[in-house]
Amino acid sequence: MLLQATLDNLSQGVSVFDKNLQLVFWNEQFADLLKLPQKLLRQGTPYQTYMAHNTRQGEYGGGGVGTFKQRIESARQFKPLNLQYTRADGSSLEIRRNPMPGGGFVTTYTEVTASRKAAQDLTEAKVNLEHRVRDRTVELSTLNNQMRQEIKERKIIEKQLQLAKTEAEEANISKTKFLAAASHDLLQPLNAARLFSSALMERKLSGKNNELAEGINGALYSVESMLSALLDISKLDAGAVPVAVTSFQLSALLERIISEYAPIAEEAGLDFTWNCSDFIVKSDNELLGRIVRNLISNAIRYTPNGQVTIACRDLGDLIRLEVRDTGVGIAEDMFDKIFEEFQQLNNNTRKGDAGVGLGLAVVRRIANILNHEIGVESAPGKGSVFFLDIPKGIKVDRPTQTKQFHPGSNSAIKDTNIIIIDNEPSILEGLGSLLREWGCEVSAGLGIRDMLRTLKEEKHAPDIAIVDFHLSDDENGIDCIRRLRQETGKAIPGIIITADHSERVYSLVIEEGLFIINKPTPPARLRALLGHILTHSDKSIGKTEKLASVSQ
Repeated sequence: MLLQATLDNLSQGVSVFDKNLQLVFWNEQFADLLKLPQKLLRQGTPYQTYMAHNTRQGEYGGGGVGTFKQRIESARQFKPLNLQYTRADGSSLEIRRNPMPGGGFVTTYTEVTASRKAAQDLTEAKVNLEHRVRDRTVELSTLNNQMRQEIKERKIIEKQLQLAKTEAEEANISKTKFLAAASHDLLQPLNAARLFSSALMERKLSGKNNELAEGINGALYSVESMLSALLDISKLDAGAVPVAVTSFQLSALLERIISEYAPIAEEAGLDFTWNCSDFIVKSDNELLGRIVRNLISNAIRYTPNGQVTIACRDLGDLIRLEVRDTGVGIAEDMFDKIFEEFQQLNNNTRKGDAGVGLGLAVVRRIANILNHEIGVESAPGKGSVFFLDIPKGIKVDRPTQTKQFHPGSNSAIKDTNIIIIDNEPSILEGLGSLLREWGCEVSAGLGIRDMLRTLKEEKHAPDIAIVDFHLSDDENGIDCIRRLRQETGKAIPGIIITADHSERVYSLVIEEGLFIINKPTPPARLRALLGHILTHSDKSIGKTEKLASVSQ
């Protein structure tokens, strides 16, 4: 029932056919999008019957018997499919079919009429802009040749060129805003779906249902990871990522990142250590942090056992930052290829943690923007060392407070009382389902008002608060936790979840003595962090206050 509810809450149509090409699962959107009669919406309906009906209805842009037979044969071979076409009524539909382990396949149907229209409009706008710029360039050349001495005309032309430049800059700003909005709006429903699928994975399902759940969870993870990386690459290639180069203490940045990944490394059974003197470097704090996070995540993914180590070396005018691991290693002929898009090693990663081949492509682009050299030293079976050469900076006057992070156990999660606050109902429902599968007692709300109502009804303080940073009505997660502590009289540990990856938000959260996890929310990281908090706190004010001060 949970699987069906999850599928019905997706905006896409979803159908699942087993290895015998018989329908086993579907959702309401599947039936609505394709206008399928009720007689076809039964378990066991053959794929051939479903295809024959759609062909008669003129789906897929028509096609004869040969095309129909080819589609059936492709389905029998469980070949992946990515098809986009315009229907008779003028709407557009995208079909993606992915095979499942053991046979069968999952097919998604997405209404893409609006996105195709938007893409067409953007293309036309770009072409029109190029024509206008080209026309003005020709006009400028002609006027310069014919009226070189005419100052008044020259001023007119300069004004026209300035107008064209302004229009181009405004178009670029619009693209940047679109990418920023897409990052949030596209990842939110995917994040909710991942939380639901992770909750489903926690349940004891039958063999076939478990395989289906694993397939759905894996597909959602891949789409989520790929979309995040593609949006990052789009922004970087468009020059939409601001760069603010300053001098800062490298260890201060590393301490924050280590605190994020220590619980993940602990859950993976890895030794996670670091050794870096108080070097001052010259770089962009936020962009450098993104490089280091990608390298550490990659090292953990490709290290089945052993250790991951962060180290720094003085090279004179440069500081070499190294991320070392004892993982599967990389062949020399792959050193350049791994920094290209969609390039993955032919090695097994940690189960359920296969990447999408974009993380290092993002790393290389950021390194190029910062003019930092990046490279790798490795051999198959002997681990890897990724290094980044960063220019030294000038001495900073502000001393950095040292933080300590002690990995904890996630075995203490059960029976924990957790309150979750998020202005997205789907996120609340998905995260609540996952936490309950872990044995937690969960209360939820859309904002501070809901939180206060919940406290009044339940008459006891939660053990931990998990709060979105950006809430509705100009509320934010930090203010929400402050109010929670004020109302309960306890320094309740808090975790801020946010799709805002800026250094400003990160600093605000850390300064408040809270923990932070970026959206999309990784279930493994959340579980490890909860285990850390509960292992190192006895849920009393004294212990909690001590934990908060350690995080600052």
